[in-house]
Amino acid sequence: MIKSTNNVIFLEDLNQIYYVKTPRDHRQLLLNTSKSTFELINEYNSRFIISLHPKSLNLSKDRTIIRTKSPILEIRLLTIFILEEVCQQLVDAVEVRVGRESIDKKLHWLKSTDPFFLKMKFENGKITYTSRTIVFRDDMVKKIKMFKSAMRSLDRTLDLDSIALRILMKYGFSKYEYNLQMGNTYLVKDPKANLSFGIFQDFVDSGYDGLLISKTNPNKIFEKYGLNFNPENTLWLTDISSKTENILPPKLENIFMEIENFIERNPNKKVIILDGIEYLIFYRGDIFDAVLGFLRKLSDRVSESDTCLLIPLNFKALNTQRITLLTRSGLEVYMP
Repeated sequence: MIKSTNNVIFLEDLNQIYYVKTPRDHRQLLLNTSKSTFELINEYNSRFIISLHPKSLNLSKDRTIIRTKSPILEIRLLTIFILEEVCQQLVDAVEVRVGRESIDKKLHWLKSTDPFFLKMKFENGKITYTSRTIVFRDDMVKKIKMFKSAMRSLDRTLDLDSIALRILMKYGFSKYEYNLQMGNTYLVKDPKANLSFGIFQDFVDSGYDGLLISKTNPNKIFEKYGLNFNPENTLWLTDISSKTENILPPKLENIFMEIENFIERNPNKKVIILDGIEYLIFYRGDIFDAVLGFLRKLSDRVSESDTCLLIPLNFKALNTQRITLLTRSGLEVYMP
């Protein structure tokens, strides 16, 4: 897929997105060539395969710069392009309030805190990263949050999250990719689970592999929340048999095993929703302590994977002591 905007040309494959920056007067020539002979295939830890009139091309040692007999074409990860844009916007917003000298001092501190930012340059008010900088999608969001926190410490009155989020969404990121973090288990304060299923669908639409486990018949869930999702990855927590739905008996060890298997067999980023935690607590008696231990174990497993686990919870269904125990058990609470 090829997209273009101004003098930046985007080339996208199944794994990563790159951009080619070239002088404006060569833009149309490159686009025409791209439609026929230009390929960019990502074998990230191995090599790039590039075909564009081979006699006029060679790849630099750091695998980021293509030099031709015509003006230089520069290929870099789109994540770096986005990172530069977000950091620049944040710096511009803060500089008006505190001045460039304060920003320069804070950036020196940031470089001493995280070696990644040693690849960043701040000259004449402009943020750039070296051509050798490598950062993947999830790490890019983490770096943006670190940079935002550093800038926010200079002026806490600015809403820097909105600035960062606006740019990320422009490039197709979900707002939840910024607000929620892979490897975390979230108790979502969501009595009717409307928000949780919305977040789940948003991640799935962004390309995440999804697993849906619920106490409610999947047909009703798909109808109620308008989900566009593979029903094969849906499990119904129930004791009854069904000819049309995938059944999962509501036993904690079974649920843990299903989630663990899903995590292990899917190498991509994943989102899981476990709907019905109140139902499990009071399933055949009050087994809160067992469910608490189950959630702690599940949270530990999720923390070692590229997975976001969502657990919608009606906080009013449990007393204050139990809510406190849940929130102190390695689970994050998401209350938008």
